[in-house]
Amino acid sequence: MTDTVSCKEAIANTERACGPIDVSVNRTRITRDGTSRKMEADQWRAVFNTNLDSMFNVTRQIISSMLEREFGRIVNISLLNGVKG
Repeated sequence: MTDTVSCKEAIANTERACGPIDVSVNRTRITRDGTSRKMEADQWRAVFNTNLDSMFNVTRQIISSMLEREFGRIVNISLLNGVKG
């Protein structure tokens, strides 16, 4: 879900097979345990690319259809660490 093109294709295929998407639960996540002091830059980018870009890539593909139909639900689930931090 971090790749914009493959995400767009996956959603288009799903909508062709099943119809418009009414609900999206975004829970894609990875954790690279450690404080930012101990994290490498590539670990930091991997967390943000997976945890945030995937939500953006999915939501961006379905939001217009939901708004046009005046119906839809998007649920974003965060890591517990995001709350504890």
